Amino acid sequence: MEARIQQATDQRLAKTLGAMIRSARRKQGLNLQQLSRLSGIGIATLSHLENGNRDVKLSTIERAFDALQLTLADSHSIRFDND
Repeated sequence: MEARIQQATDQRLAKTLGAMIRSARRKQGLNLQQLSRLSGIGIATLSHLENGNRDVKLSTIERAFDALQLTLADSHSIRFDND
């Protein structure tokens, strides 16, 4: 039971971080290819990240945040898309 709770928590966190990245990317008028060039992260990996794939490495999330000049403190100001 505890493992299921942790897995659900991890998945929610991954989806939240992914939504933050997608929202910030769109707000900045960037497409995935442009963010890929800025961050050095492959387009497929960025797609997995934005879709909440929890197998993405923390260092990859950090690179995306850096490219978007995004911090966790910014989360209160980001409007999440409903798609």
